[in-house]
Amino acid sequence: MKLPDDWNSLPLVLDMNDLQRILRLSRTSCFQLIHQRGFPARQVTSGGTVRIGRDALFKWLEKAEHDEPES
Repeated sequence: MKLPDDWNSLPLVLDMNDLQRILRLSRTSCFQLIHQRGFPARQVTSGGTVRIGRDALFKWLEKAEHDEPES
């Protein structure tokens, strides 16, 4: 799947497939990521379906970028 030219064209609520595509990570890596403390994922069913708010994801990415130590 092609990444969008405009991030606002993404759905407001993302699923694991969206997360994989946006971050270009494997499914396993995405599952590890969603279990990290502070990551904005929410389990929405008792079966474990996970959803991520688009804006929360981008806010988390910006924070992670600013928190990285400079080389």
